Amino acid sequence: MSVLLILLSGITWLPQLLMFFFQSYLEGFAWFKSNLWIASAIIIAGVVWVLLLALLSQTLSALLKWRVVASGAMLAIVIIPLAFVGIINLIFMTRIGNLFSLVTLMANITEGLFGTFDRVTGRVVIEAFDGGPSREILMIEPPLWTSWAMLFVFCAICLAILNWKVKAYEVVK
Repeated sequence: MSVLLILLSGITWLPQLLMFFFQSYLEGFAWFKSNLWIASAIIIAGVVWVLLLALLSQTLSALLKWRVVASGAMLAIVIIPLAFVGIINLIFMTRIGNLFSLVTLMANITEGLFGTFDRVTGRVVIEAFDGGPSREILMIEPPLWTSWAMLFVFCAICLAILNWKVKAYEVVK
């Protein structure tokens, strides 16, 4: 698993951190000191994303026998919930469905770390059929703590599956 963490780090948060250091080199130490929180947000978001992907890939490889099926399942776990979340959000005119998609969970968490998270994501105006007053519905994202909690629940489920499927054994000669 450490090889997976090293390789994923090399293509996720390390290049972003190198760009941050290059920018701070060009701007000077004052810029670096005033924007150090960006580096910490890059590291935390990258490490969380890498750990999530590594845990998910280890769980799927423990559950499924063939690599091609595990790769397809990894893609399906990312893509299929996006469609269901979109349908749930559209039918019920809410954003609660975003708690069930890993992509939107990580997007919300990353936006929260960088300070760009906005709970109000849109407005929907519903016109009355009988000429009455129209209604405006605010589309509000769930709070950030619920995104962190759902990510923790997902990781706990993956760890429980790994604990169930992978048993340590000792070879005695």
